[in-house]
Amino acid sequence: MSARALRAGAAAALAAATLVIVGEWLGWPFLAAPAQRWASRALQREVVLLPAQPGDDTRRPSLRLFGGLTVHLPRLEVAAPDWSDEPYMVRAEDVQLRLRYRDLWAAYRGRRLHVHRLEVGSLDARIERPDAGRASWQFGASPGQASGERPPPSFGHLAVGEGRIAYTDVPRELAFTATATLRDGPTRTDPASPAHGLRLEARGRYADADFELRLDSDAILPWIDADGSAPPTAARLQARSEGIAVRFDGTTRDVLRLDDLSGRFEVEGASMSRLGDALGVTLPTTGPIRLAGTLHKEEATWSVTIEQARVGASRLNGRFRYDRAAEPPLLAGRLGGEVLRFADLAPVVGASVPGVTAPARQGRMIPAREFDLPSLLAMDADVRIDIDSVDLGPAFGEPLRPLRAQLRLKEGTLAVADLVARTSQGRVGGRVELHGRPDPPEWRAHVDWSGIALEHWIRQSRPKGRPPWLSGRLAGRLDVSGRGRSTAQVLAGLQGEAVLRLREGRASHLAVEIAGIDLFESLGLVLQGDQSLPVDCAVGHWVVSRGIARPRVMVIDTPDSTIWIDGEVSLADERLALRAAVSPKDSSPLSLRTPLQIRGSFVDPQVSLEKGPLASRLALAGLLAALQPVASLLAGLDPGGSEGAGGEAGCKRLIELSGVPAVRQPRR
Repeated sequence: MSARALRAGAAAALAAATLVIVGEWLGWPFLAAPAQRWASRALQREVVLLPAQPGDDTRRPSLRLFGGLTVHLPRLEVAAPDWSDEPYMVRAEDVQLRLRYRDLWAAYRGRRLHVHRLEVGSLDARIERPDAGRASWQFGASPGQASGERPPPSFGHLAVGEGRIAYTDVPRELAFTATATLRDGPTRTDPASPAHGLRLEARGRYADADFELRLDSDAILPWIDADGSAPPTAARLQARSEGIAVRFDGTTRDVLRLDDLSGRFEVEGASMSRLGDALGVTLPTTGPIRLAGTLHKEEATWSVTIEQARVGASRLNGRFRYDRAAEPPLLAGRLGGEVLRFADLAPVVGASVPGVTAPARQGRMIPAREFDLPSLLAMDADVRIDIDSVDLGPAFGEPLRPLRAQLRLKEGTLAVADLVARTSQGRVGGRVELHGRPDPPEWRAHVDWSGIALEHWIRQSRPKGRPPWLSGRLAGRLDVSGRGRSTAQVLAGLQGEAVLRLREGRASHLAVEIAGIDLFESLGLVLQGDQSLPVDCAVGHWVVSRGIARPRVMVIDTPDSTIWIDGEVSLADERLALRAAVSPKDSSPLSLRTPLQIRGSFVDPQVSLEKGPLASRLALAGLLAALQPVASLLAGLDPGGSEGAGGEAGCKRLIELSGVPAVRQPRR
């Protein structure tokens, strides 16, 4: 090569080096427009690089190429997608961006873009996801990859001095606005400064509920680095939605997937179902709750230990595992506790709770609120129930202690199986099912009980020293089924039967005489003191058809009298139409012996004397009084003489003749 060519080459190299040096020193201002066009083509979205203020030429965009791509932008705008109505997706000021060439090459080859460093003085972002296939953060498409599948970028360092974010995610039914400050890793101005982490406050709406939250984290990489490579960092969350408040203090590694999330939590709210709505888990509607415990999430599995749970007045605990990767998702574990108050579960069957569910129907007792049937198909469950004591309510003198059962939810069928409980020296067992797939849904129940001491189980208010109204060992069973979307609908079409049998029974003598309107003996017992009578036979067989319950036989037989009950109870209309007739076995000089009528509604039952027999006796008394005043007492004379059921042997014959099914012992 000639000397002239060498000099020309050297001059060209010197000119190029000078150009690069001058360009680096000036920040390549003449590349701003090409860079803007290149970025717009690469993102398939309009990108605008602007001075700090319109007409301000002292702070223009600058570019550095040595060691990587370093960009300083006084102002930056990235347009919203064509399908969006927003004026822009991102508007930022004082942007410092550094990209390594190897990361750019990997992104060009279709991999996820990694941003080595990004610092922003102020940020206004309007992020949207209208459906599963579109999101405003998705730019273009890599070879062989749909545009909706490109993940958001990862970051090595991110700092935002002041940020405002408006986020809308239609598939997740999530929308919120947030203010945030972000700083992770050493700052460019002071490399020795500590990390400031993440401070975020947001308000929005999730599903059908408004919410607000505050988040504090010692670092922000777990919140933006979805590959899970960041180390665990401390995170504190306070969130409040309609009827629920949540506090969490723990650590996380990857918050976009909530992976390696561990810590303590506290929850307060109006109902367990409100917590389920927030977590995407099917939970029953209950009274007010307060929970405390620990949780851990790894990939698609949540593990929760509830150390203490107050649901209304109930005190519970439990350990649960929820696997979202299963198809359908599966909830498994154990529910235990010191005491479960039955009233706290009333909303599960549709009963109203102030602040949680709508008020009950006026004048009605049976809940009419429809079950949450779609939630039965949302997941499966297998939960062991192991509770020390179940409070049945003020009408019962003793609780169920303990209660053991297995709750299973599979393919839309909810079953409480292997039910075993003890109460008042007796046992209760059975199975209850709700089949959610048929239309209308079907409910079935088989419950049997034996050996229950009635005087202890049913609360009977009596003066000290007086015998209980009714005592003995109660056995029986219930086999019923019904269809409907609420408790009221199920009971309105109920089919089946119930059997009751009292052994070793005793009844208040005063109650028997009052039931028979025997004024003479009732007055004597009031003066002398009540005594108990042995019950020779007490049996009931109720048949239910289309929501109407009728006694095939209902009798209480004592040496003094026999009480027969007939009529019907309408579960559909909540109406009573029962008649109690007393057949005396002894004579009485002053007895009306008039059947009792029990009528009215479940809310307002009314007891009265049957008018026909009473009017006849009163008319006879009036006629005799007109002839001779003392003779009027003859109208109240009752010679007695009824044989009743005829003791234990007669009771057995009565059971055989009336077709009362045998009472089986519950399974052990």
